[in-house]
Amino acid sequence: MRAHENPYRVSRVEALGFRGSEPVAHLAAAVRSHEYRGVIVGPEGSGKSTLLRELAGSIAADGVRVRIARFDDVAALASALVERDPVWLVDGAERIPAPIRSMLATLVRRIVMTSHEETSTLPLLVHCETDLALLDDLLAELAGPTAAAEVAEALFRESGGNLRLVFQALYDAAAQDFVGAFLAR
Repeated sequence: MRAHENPYRVSRVEALGFRGSEPVAHLAAAVRSHEYRGVIVGPEGSGKSTLLRELAGSIAADGVRVRIARFDDVAALASALVERDPVWLVDGAERIPAPIRSMLATLVRRIVMTSHEETSTLPLLVHCETDLALLDDLLAELAGPTAAAEVAEALFRESGGNLRLVFQALYDAAAQDFVGAFLAR
């Protein structure tokens, strides 16, 4: 199987919509009601970044300027301290040193962060979680009924519920099956 045929390729996994306890529209309303301030909490691979991207679209659709910054984009994070207009969406805040993260949460007027833990200065918007039912739903969308479900369940347990790691491993397994079949010819 070529990379573009792999049902677990990055472009397909990233195109999956957020699935959580509340619809994105409700979470976008919560962001608005908190004056564009809050934190999205959850473990690695639980959908925080996916939700952040979808919230960016909802906020921008309101005509509000949005800026997205990753934890390692120092220039953007510095701009957040001086640019008053945009809503700043910061992905991976747990990787920002605590004093800087606290300063951003306190001084930036409109900021939504993803993090592995709650902050004392930003309201909790949602706690993202994964479970086997969510994995089954995502697998069905990516690959339809498949024998990979049992393997995916084992990967889910091994990874502590990190869906990103599950789909990376499934991608690698699908690619290796192709290589093995090719070499067996």
